[in-house]
Amino acid sequence: MRKFSFTLFLIVIFLMVSHYPLMAQEKEIKELSLIMAEKIVKEDIKTIAVVDFTDLQGNVTKLGRFLAEEFSVVLASVSKDFKVIERINLKSIVQEYKLSVTGIIDPKTATKLGEIKGVEALITGVITPFKDSVRFSVKALKTDDGEIICALAGNIPKTKTIEEIEGEEIKTPSPEPTPIPPTETGGKLPGIPTKSFFVYPSYTPSGYMGDICDIIVEERPEDIVRFIYKIRGRGPHEWEWKYVNCKPNPRPCQFAGVMYLNPPSNWGEWPDGGFDLRGFQCVKWEARSVTGTVNVEFIIGGVVWRWDDQKECLVRVPVPYPDSMSRTSLGIKTLTEDWQSFEYDLSDRPEEYLKRIVGGFAWVISWGSNQVRLNEAGTGPEQPQTFEIEIRNIRYERGDK
Repeated sequence: MRKFSFTLFLIVIFLMVSHYPLMAQEKEIKELSLIMAEKIVKEDIKTIAVVDFTDLQGNVTKLGRFLAEEFSVVLASVSKDFKVIERINLKSIVQEYKLSVTGIIDPKTATKLGEIKGVEALITGVITPFKDSVRFSVKALKTDDGEIICALAGNIPKTKTIEEIEGEEIKTPSPEPTPIPPTETGGKLPGIPTKSFFVYPSYTPSGYMGDICDIIVEERPEDIVRFIYKIRGRGPHEWEWKYVNCKPNPRPCQFAGVMYLNPPSNWGEWPDGGFDLRGFQCVKWEARSVTGTVNVEFIIGGVVWRWDDQKECLVRVPVPYPDSMSRTSLGIKTLTEDWQSFEYDLSDRPEEYLKRIVGGFAWVISWGSNQVRLNEAGTGPEQPQTFEIEIRNIRYERGDK
């Protein structure tokens, strides 16, 4: 009995020691984030973005990107008084507007981000690895004048994860061809005439639909995007029955999805939004499920209205720069764990339907198509479920006329 107790004691000590570096890392990041959040709130700043951290030479590394992501997640969780721009959306904004955003910030870039996305402060960082620890300094800068709101520094012990990615520099990809400005009647033209026009990253998966708090978006290698739909029925609920009798509808939408938009989060409000895809005659994509079989509807177009909260009662009104194509279903596809290729013919559509495509692609998973039932209280599913899907190589292709 004593021998068993001593063995158990040793196991507990081993687990505590092996997990100490990770616990210390999380504790340090959380403590610094709490201090920074307090300073941000005092400045009455409502929207922030965390950019890639760099080393002392200004290079972006995997370790710098990892720590930036950690700070972004913690800052988003410690305060509800400001919004943190999702880093996948930030990356798409940077690519869309040909900006340079790292731990070393050009004042013009900061100002541009403020104009584009309403970002009022940027969180930047510089990291210095040592033998057993990583030293990092973090600053919060106002985008309008570059004033430093807060500057903090800390040390975290090296974990196994940090040791694996330490020193790996991220090579900046060659910039995409600059799109030609919007035509009089449509969206931007792709920069160089090619047979294929890839939706991602020209469009970004930033338009959340349905029970939006059930959705998680993850960027994966090789331009794969993973979408995790944890079916709980959590709001806010973004759909055509969002309001009933001028009041928020508490019932779940019983579906969720994400639209690839250009620019990010543009629901038809930007004059230079979308692309002019006249001449392209089909859309192709590849998709798979990560969690067994799931039925998914794929969609293009349909960004044509928004909620108007300027009136006594919230109503749907047309957007100023809508999709030229109404909501078009590409069909409900049954996804398995194997990659599948899909294609939808657009050759029978008038070319004018493609003159401004704001919603370049979307997916929707509905409860009804996947045998998920509403509970008796009408507040969520009878049994919580999780669906995970991955999508890649979404592209519009020209035909031979």
